[in-house]
Amino acid sequence: MTAKQRAMQRGVRCGLVGLAMVGLLAAAAPPDLDAALETAVKEAVARAAPWLVRVQTVGGQEFIGSGREAFQRGQGPTSGIIVGADGWVLSSSFNFANRPTAVTVALPDRVEPLFARIVAHDRARQLTLLKVEASGLPTPPLVPKDQVRLGQWVVAVGRALADSASGPPSASLGVVSALDRIWGRAIQTDCKVSPVNYGGALIDLKGRLVGILAPLSPRGENESAGVEWYDSGIGFAVPLGDVLPHLEQLKAGKDLEPGRLGVQFQTGDELTDEVVVDFVLPGSAGAQVGLDVGDVVVAVDEKPTLTQSQLRHALGPRYAGDQVRLTVRRGTERKELPPVALQPPPRGQARAWLGILPMRDDASPGVEIRHVFKDGPADKAGLKAGDRLVTAEGRPIDVRILQALLQAAQPGQSLEFNIKRQDGKTDALKIKLGELQADLPLAADLRPGSLGKAPARPADAPPLPKGLEVRKDATLGRTSWLYVPEALEPGVSYGLMIWLHAPGEPLREPFVQAWKELAAKHQFILYGPEADSPTTWLTSEADAILADVRDLLTRLPINPQRIVAQGVGQGASMAWFLASDAPDLIRGVVAVNGPLPSIPAANEPRQRLLGLLVHGKDDPDLTALRSLAPRFAEAGHTVTERELEGHGSGYPLKPENLAELARWLDAVDRL
Repeated sequence: MTAKQRAMQRGVRCGLVGLAMVGLLAAAAPPDLDAALETAVKEAVARAAPWLVRVQTVGGQEFIGSGREAFQRGQGPTSGIIVGADGWVLSSSFNFANRPTAVTVALPDRVEPLFARIVAHDRARQLTLLKVEASGLPTPPLVPKDQVRLGQWVVAVGRALADSASGPPSASLGVVSALDRIWGRAIQTDCKVSPVNYGGALIDLKGRLVGILAPLSPRGENESAGVEWYDSGIGFAVPLGDVLPHLEQLKAGKDLEPGRLGVQFQTGDELTDEVVVDFVLPGSAGAQVGLDVGDVVVAVDEKPTLTQSQLRHALGPRYAGDQVRLTVRRGTERKELPPVALQPPPRGQARAWLGILPMRDDASPGVEIRHVFKDGPADKAGLKAGDRLVTAEGRPIDVRILQALLQAAQPGQSLEFNIKRQDGKTDALKIKLGELQADLPLAADLRPGSLGKAPARPADAPPLPKGLEVRKDATLGRTSWLYVPEALEPGVSYGLMIWLHAPGEPLREPFVQAWKELAAKHQFILYGPEADSPTTWLTSEADAILADVRDLLTRLPINPQRIVAQGVGQGASMAWFLASDAPDLIRGVVAVNGPLPSIPAANEPRQRLLGLLVHGKDDPDLTALRSLAPRFAEAGHTVTERELEGHGSGYPLKPENLAELARWLDAVDRL
């Protein structure tokens, strides 16, 4: 059975499940109540049918994922909603993430489909506007967002599974299970929502539109974020009323972007911690309105924001260009700032770099240089290993502040540094930044990376584990393991390597044995979750893996700038998925002989994710694997590619191969 057939079967089951729910109600409810509900559902679907269309795409990338969880993207029919009588149609951007070469729209009252033009995208809510040449089309009546009630009956409807565009839509009955989800941008439902009906409608029992069905996630903003929840009882619908005020902008071919302040806040618990400004990007909306480091944002448009989560809910529904008014606490003073227009997030921009490796675990002021990359900006300016950067742009710095400055800067921009040389002399240098480089070979005698002055652990802290520890969660049925180098050094923060094996081949002991000496030398702790299934990784396993990583950060001396995911085969796809799902957590990805889970989303400069693609020259899929690096480059990512002589499709356990890989991992915190 093909992936497309499996996806369609899931969709058919969605409709059958929805109708079966009506039957189940009949067993427990009086006949008149059951009949009334069944009639209401049928009439609601019939009212929605005229403005619900079938969307078909041709060409583009065929699959997302691999193994049993693979499904076709944009190849089979999907759904859309008419939003303008003169031929305007909205659908989910998921349906067009494969960059199709052609799109058609089949209207319920016409025999032949019409060619459609992709006009613009709503990148905040992952919707796409299409245009067909037609007139006099019906449009949906809307349920005002403030009238949607928790627990009310709703029906998810789509056109993908009908025999024709004029046939009855598929339907799945459920309830509104949550409001203001995805940071205020969506309504949640427990209706079965599959890829085949993304772009379809969530309607009430009067046949009115509650929202457009789309995959969404609170942790990602690309077209397929949240798709892993399909058919899980967690589905999302975007209220059309939030989009309609901006429809003319979309019709003019101008994309809608999420609104950003351009401000970074102190890390911590977003559900409890105050919103303390940690860094303001130059030229950003926050900079324009005068936000400063240390300010505490206490309100947005006079609505209190006591925590970072409340701030995200306040800004989440806003588009770039929308104005907001901030209230901050500056010291003991409460200050009302003037209105400011939010800006779009930076996408696909080249990332600035200085060309150094910083020393880690440094208690002294400034940033000591561990290594200077040949021919990089620092090398051209005359910096040497052992020099210390004391200030940048007149501000005292540490590694975290220097990284934030580089995130905000552009290649070609100059920064002024005060430098303390190894001989004690001081210099002031203006250094022109370069572009973050992918292929930077490192010498085998790379200087050790830690000064051994990391904060001491509390005296009452439990002893650190050492060696290999296998964990089994009896409740969830999960197995994972942890390897901590035996010679764990005090005052040293370690990197964390997440090992994602090929399904059915955990390689636990061989992997640990191969990496034992390198982990000690390059200061890495190894963590290996094991797939629940012997045949595939499921994207739904990501939450448990990331929860483990966050727990390890609280218990072990782990440097958050050195967390990397390494995988082989389908485990490589899972590594990329983790990085896209948790861009605030994963710093590097090593993908060995592995496919991509999707077309890479454009890079965001503040993430600074680094990738290493490792292929065996004897791999039968080498031609396909060689096509991956250019696709990353097109999206603005910094990815290195290596081809191993005499190696096929498995994991390269030879010491000479792992030694080079370990040096790359050791330099993942380059600046």
